[in-house]
Amino acid sequence: MITAASEATEPGRGTRQGAQAMLPLLVGVAPLGLVVGVRAAAADLPAGAGWATGLTIYGASAQLAAIDLLDRGVAPLLVVTTVAVVNARLALYSAGMGPHWRGAPAGWRMLAAYLLVDPSYAVATDGYTRDLSPADRHRFYVGAGLTLWAGWMVITFVGMTLGSHVPPSLHLEFALPLCLLSIIAKQVDGRPGLLAAAFAALVAVGGHGLPMATGLPLAIVVGIVIGSSRLAGHEGR
Repeated sequence: MITAASEATEPGRGTRQGAQAMLPLLVGVAPLGLVVGVRAAAADLPAGAGWATGLTIYGASAQLAAIDLLDRGVAPLLVVTTVAVVNARLALYSAGMGPHWRGAPAGWRMLAAYLLVDPSYAVATDGYTRDLSPADRHRFYVGAGLTLWAGWMVITFVGMTLGSHVPPSLHLEFALPLCLLSIIAKQVDGRPGLLAAAFAALVAVGGHGLPMATGLPLAIVVGIVIGSSRLAGHEGR
């Protein structure tokens, strides 16, 4: 029989809970991983170069933008600039995680920052509010992040293997905004959050295909502006 005290100190508890919390989101991002893999396979790039973007960039929208630009022979500086613009939202995520990570070893923070993308941030915001010890909350995040990372690498590899066998009629390119909508829906709290999510979703869908994949960063900025203004107005009443 496991008592409450022994459960609180059970080895691997936080890691296991984090992995379990990430599994539903991993299923949700699977079509997006296939999109990245299929696009990498279709691009005129050296073998393995497309898959390597998962190791170096690790962000679906930035990976797609980088693969597209590399396929078109764009200058490396523009590719790097585009990836930085598309991944600018991660700076906001890191600011949100900063208070939780303060005081952690430098090596751990480097790993945590590398694993920080949309789904891992969504799961982390829940994990750091759970009734766990500080160490288990860190393990929760790493367990969730590593589960996503490993699954993403496998899924993109499957997409590259399938390549042209995926029929265009599936329209997997819409996986990105749909995936983001599923993540945002779990974070919406109150009317300001709902309005921000709705406006951001409209901009993300409408901005699909904009140059340098700027539709996603634009949607994030719009959501932040709408949400902040509505929240400030609500608190001022």
